[in-house]
Amino acid sequence: MKKLPFILLLSFNFSLLAQVEMKYNANAENLPNWVQLMYGENPDAGEVITAYKSYYKTNKLVKNKHTQYYKRWVRNLSRTTQPIQNRPTSKSSNQWKCVGPWDFDKDAASRSYAPGAAHLYTVEQSESNPNVLYAGAATAGAWKTTDKGANWELITRDMDIGGVYAIEIDFTNPDIVYISNWIGIFKTTDGGLTWTTIGDTSFTNLNHSVKDIKLNPTNNLDLFVASSQGLFRSLNGGTNFTQIMSGNFLEIEFHPNSADTLYFVKQAGDSTVFYRSDDGGNTLINFTNG
Repeated sequence: MKKLPFILLLSFNFSLLAQVEMKYNANAENLPNWVQLMYGENPDAGEVITAYKSYYKTNKLVKNKHTQYYKRWVRNLSRTTQPIQNRPTSKSSNQWKCVGPWDFDKDAASRSYAPGAAHLYTVEQSESNPNVLYAGAATAGAWKTTDKGANWELITRDMDIGGVYAIEIDFTNPDIVYISNWIGIFKTTDGGLTWTTIGDTSFTNLNHSVKDIKLNPTNNLDLFVASSQGLFRSLNGGTNFTQIMSGNFLEIEFHPNSADTLYFVKQAGDSTVFYRSDDGGNTLINFTNG
């Protein structure tokens, strides 16, 4: 038992060493300017990053110990938003901080800038109540906050749902929400307490993943869905769907000033095709430029 303080101290010292990475030789010949700046005393992060990007605009990127050090150095800068002693300062300092949603180990130190945070695909904010946000995770279902991210609740805990690709919140009511994953679309009318699968059998029987959901900003029953089996539309809030076009659709957007103008992205092999509608989604035009 008398050796315990020494063991704890040794462990603490190793923990400190793990957080401090030794720099490479900054005096080596022919080092690019960005490397010299990075290894300098109290380097300016913004200056280093700008010099790095400028250098590789005209030089081929060849992975080496300096480029790998640069990646770790930049990653370390993003792990805290509060100034610490001897931390490199930057004219373009990071003003972001992680707010969750948290799964576990929220207050862990020296392991990650976001320990226990879920890997997110999408985040949506309610128009009728800006304090309410919903988030879709890659493997952790759907989450909800009612205080702009200060606290999060897992609202699909009792459902067989892993990845949530898309979320759409009814603009008239923050409790009405649509979420999608690789098997279809689920809808809640009570803020996530209960969920139902939406769509008629011709829609739900399809083996498809839904990548985007959008409501007409002037009609909360007019629902568009981008699916791996096509572009679909419902005029009754998801009870029935009709297919507008076949194919693997990835994204839908409404023009900010016109509900009649929509934009769609469809995958075509290794590339994408861009469509536009000027009549509320009834007809689509393939735009190749302009």
